[in-house]
Amino acid sequence: RTFCYIDDVIKILISVIKSKKSLNIAINIGNNYPEIKIVDLANIIATILKKKIKFLNKKSLIFSQKRRCPDTKLINKIYKNKKRVLLIDGVSMTYQWYKENNFI
Repeated sequence: RTFCYIDDVIKILISVIKSKKSLNIAINIGNNYPEIKIVDLANIIATILKKKIKFLNKKSLIFSQKRRCPDTKLINKIYKNKKRVLLIDGVSMTYQWYKENNFI
């Protein structure tokens, strides 16, 4: 799995809209790195929340697909800015937004 912060998605979408290339195909928008396991994402969230977590059933995780990484070659040709928000920063900013807007 890979994740892309919403601000990055919006910047990429704007670059696609402004692009002079005619795209009559579906494109993947996102990061092709870093691939992360949901267990690792849960640990990142726990770190940000300063909580300890315990997984009840790690065996169920073996049924997850081994790779969930989008092919972003086409979008990378259009969107030249390779600088993206890091996962831990994106999760942290998302948490802060929810907190500031009284969802937490």
